[in-house]
Amino acid sequence: MRKNSSKRALTPWDLTPWDLVPVFVLFIFSSLAYAKPIETIEWEDLSDIRDVSEQGRTALSFEPENWKHAETGHFVFHFTDPGTAETFYRQAEETYRWVQSILDIREDQWHNKAHIYVFEDAATWKKFKRIEAPALETADAYTTGKELFIRRSPAWLGAGKVLGHELTHVLLYRFVEGRVPLVLNEGFAEFIGYKAAARAVDGNEYRVRILRLLAPEAYVPLEKFLVTQSYPAGDKTLFYRQSELFVRYLILTYGKEKFHDLLTETARGGDFRNILIKIYQLDFPSLENGFKRFALRK
Repeated sequence: MRKNSSKRALTPWDLTPWDLVPVFVLFIFSSLAYAKPIETIEWEDLSDIRDVSEQGRTALSFEPENWKHAETGHFVFHFTDPGTAETFYRQAEETYRWVQSILDIREDQWHNKAHIYVFEDAATWKKFKRIEAPALETADAYTTGKELFIRRSPAWLGAGKVLGHELTHVLLYRFVEGRVPLVLNEGFAEFIGYKAAARAVDGNEYRVRILRLLAPEAYVPLEKFLVTQSYPAGDKTLFYRQSELFVRYLILTYGKEKFHDLLTETARGGDFRNILIKIYQLDFPSLENGFKRFALRK
């Protein structure tokens, strides 16, 4: 329950574009402060190369002499330019710890490492997608469960959020058995992605203007929204926004333990609505009314 205060809390729409200037300055300096040179490893010395998929081998077949490799405790990285891959190398284990903590994973049962393929050259990325993922013509990243394929421009400042989002998909595949409903899968990935974006400014999400509430006319009732099984046609922005806000509401209002139970039980199958009512011990109208107060612009 929020305490009453005479001082109004800062909201994202109180900020102006000029407020972003210190954000980018902090982002650059924090990146330098956290910088850790990538220690490259020869292919044959990697601890986990037997688990590379056919898609992974296709990626590495493009100009094979240019690929370099590195690894951390839970990830293997493949890249052509260490500078371009620096953010990925630094952030992956931190994202792992965030997801592990929120899901309260005491022991990781999956001993293999997730592989991340970082493309720098746009033409190579396009050729790779034409072979392995022709339906994802405009995508800059996609996962196949235990592997992440992503294109990163050296000038792209938004890598932290995108990587946090995509890595969360990989980690949900790792930690949760079964198929997580689309709303929870994308909502949780966005939630972690926003956390990663705020990392450069001491975790303050308001300072990076990433929190966006929904206009009342854009809201999709939960009865319809939760059973979404495919991405809406056209602009998916509102779908991602409502998904993230719903996950944020559940975690911040009712705690991570119940959210973990929700992920686990819905991934096993069953009626999403009934599982929600059982875990959160609320009737559906009460749950929806609370969420609308949280997510809609006044």
